[in-house]
Amino acid sequence: MRRLLAGTVAASVLAATALTAPHAQAAPASPIRLSYVSTSQLANGTTVAGHRVGGLSGLDYEPRTGQFVAISDDKGDHGPARYYRLPASGVLTGHPAPTEAPLLGLAPQTFDLESIRLRPDGNAIVTSEGVTATKAAPFVREYTSFGIPVRDYPIPARYRSAGTSHGFRDNLAFEGSAVHGGTVSLLTESSLAQDPEGTTQTGAPARLLRLSNSGTVRDEYVYRTDPLPTVDGEEGASELLALNGTDYLVIERGYDGTTGRNHVKVFWTTISGAQPITGDSRVPSTVKAMPKTLVFDFASVPRIGNPDNVEGMSFGPRLKDGRRSLVLVSDDNFSSSQKTLFHILAVD
Repeated sequence: MRRLLAGTVAASVLAATALTAPHAQAAPASPIRLSYVSTSQLANGTTVAGHRVGGLSGLDYEPRTGQFVAISDDKGDHGPARYYRLPASGVLTGHPAPTEAPLLGLAPQTFDLESIRLRPDGNAIVTSEGVTATKAAPFVREYTSFGIPVRDYPIPARYRSAGTSHGFRDNLAFEGSAVHGGTVSLLTESSLAQDPEGTTQTGAPARLLRLSNSGTVRDEYVYRTDPLPTVDGEEGASELLALNGTDYLVIERGYDGTTGRNHVKVFWTTISGAQPITGDSRVPSTVKAMPKTLVFDFASVPRIGNPDNVEGMSFGPRLKDGRRSLVLVSDDNFSSSQKTLFHILAVD
């Protein structure tokens, strides 16, 4: 999703936090700890194959090749539908070097690609938020490594937009995805139109939809975002990463419209103890959402400055000290005032 986030992150203390909404589960201790290592930048205006590199909104790592894959949310304004391959060694040492790979069969202005996850067989699962102006619907699609479409995963009717009162809100569809075992997990950025919006008191009931590899619905849960920072602010989930069959990491980013400041946080969350809402058209008012715990706040490391519009997240290879890397990438929106940044964290 495109966000023009400005300013520096407000200072805060890194600490575990529970959901503040009614009916939230108390947050257990997170099994994962993260610490900041470094940040590298892809030079603004970098081009590959004659197309500007930007809009990186999803990230995954392929151990077999030692490469990251990063998908661009360019709708066709700067080039065709595409993703990039980047050697992990360059990303981790401050010298990202992308090469371009196409995604075939997509006409300009019919896609808004937001997340990419690699399957064990090398195929990729890609999500698109759709384009309202051309009435192009969101999709979840499998591609071969050559960018050839294989199939679409069915999206349940309760998610499909019907006017402005039902289904995905505009530009707030499946922003995050994860693959683990035989489960494909999909996370909306915010609530569906038939569910409550987020407020300054209560976060939005985003939905975690879990599908089998064949596309049938396994189960469904509420992931409640943090409350809005201000009445004219924004808060949403921008990526999902599976830790195992029940636990995830989620990126949340928010924007304070009054101060012009933004924040980016990483939460650990789990379906354990959460109430399934599988098949529910509307989120029950008494639902027990997924418990979540804050594990990293960019504001806790002032030297980072503005982390920019962070949208992608993936584990990577081991760092030199033996710790596992976690890499987050920002979407520059093809704007001269924003940056493509690779933030390197370590799993302690």
